[in-house]
Amino acid sequence: MQPVRRRLTGLLAALAVLVVGAAVAAGLQLDIADDLPEAEQFLDLEEAGTASADIAGEVQPEAPAVPAARRLGVGERDPTGVFRNAALWTAGVGGAVVRDGILEIPVCWLEPEGRHRMGRQITRDAVRDTWERVAAIAFTGWGACDPQAIEGVRIRVGDRGPRSLVGTAAVGQPVTMLLNFDFRSWSTACQPGSGRREWDVCVYSLAVHEFGHALGFEHEHDRLFFSPERHALDAAALRDAMRQCIRNFVTRPSMSAAEAAGTTATVYDARSPMNYCFDIYAERAMLTPIDEATVITMYGPRPAP
Repeated sequence: MQPVRRRLTGLLAALAVLVVGAAVAAGLQLDIADDLPEAEQFLDLEEAGTASADIAGEVQPEAPAVPAARRLGVGERDPTGVFRNAALWTAGVGGAVVRDGILEIPVCWLEPEGRHRMGRQITRDAVRDTWERVAAIAFTGWGACDPQAIEGVRIRVGDRGPRSLVGTAAVGQPVTMLLNFDFRSWSTACQPGSGRREWDVCVYSLAVHEFGHALGFEHEHDRLFFSPERHALDAAALRDAMRQCIRNFVTRPSMSAAEAAGTTATVYDARSPMNYCFDIYAERAMLTPIDEATVITMYGPRPAP
């Protein structure tokens, strides 16, 4: 009996090691839900030339209403995208510092590969052209991650759906963002030479979206599912917006009502790169006026040179 017991104990110990190892590996892979629809989803709709869901009936938001968003600025309807109030970066948090009136947030690459050099450069350009262009923020560093300094935005590249932690939820996490430069298994229309989408456009647009999350932005389309104070649309406009989302298989919010209560939002932005219902793969994603106003509300305007 003793040998059997010892073997069983050994097997249980080995299983425990495997479970712990799997949990650690999951943490290193940023095991949260995939972000963004794949490019094929938009292409299939274009090629079919018709809606892919039955939208003949009334379209109603599915989630319960939440308290109205707080007002910002001097106007009752200052245009504001959806962002998480408690997740904004400040000096001293996660390695962020202020220099010359600009909040600098460190960013690094986990185990960067030489074959991804162009993808890394496009990502850097996308952030510079959009979020950094208008707001008093800058992502700094962009080298290989220091294993002894767990701070800022830490990016892993892999052939999976991109995703990012929102704002300061990243603080202290070993991996905070996943990006895809290969597109062999996910969003294959973005592969170089596919003839369906341009590789560099996909990389650029995904970077704009994911770094929006890194700054504290939530998904723009989520506001449609909550109280009117969060989208400022009348019934007809809300129906049209929901039709567009349902065409793209967006039928529920990506946040709960409780999470929505912790965000600020006013006027709906149908063309924001943070919106699942807008095809960001068709051309390089750029910020809308509402995106620009929102990131300035969050971090202040970029100082004049």
